Amino acid sequence: VRDMLVGAVSLHRFLMPEITFNSATEASGIWMINDYNEWPSDPVTGERCGYKGYGREYETYRKIDGAWKITQYHLTVPVPNDLLERVAKLIAAEEKKPRKPEKPLQPDRPAKQP
Repeated sequence: VRDMLVGAVSLHRFLMPEITFNSATEASGIWMINDYNEWPSDPVTGERCGYKGYGREYETYRKIDGAWKITQYHLTVPVPNDLLERVAKLIAAEEKKPRKPEKPLQPDRPAKQP
């Protein structure tokens, strides 16, 4: 994603959070998101190039060493019907790529007593 945004101005807004505390060290959240990215205008035509996006983000949080951390997030975005088949093929191709294993996060531990 970072490479796609080189030279762009990017604005992301996260709205209407719904946070659920499942325990003293685990929580989940749902956020509505809206973003706008704009790249520099074409130097010849002056045409602007931008993208508006909308979606929902589903997150899980864990309290680790006294601080809340995002441990997982899942972004959903609307896809126009005429692009659905092409997007599904892109997703399938990405899922076939090998991924680095993630280091598991440890839940918050009580402080040791002296």
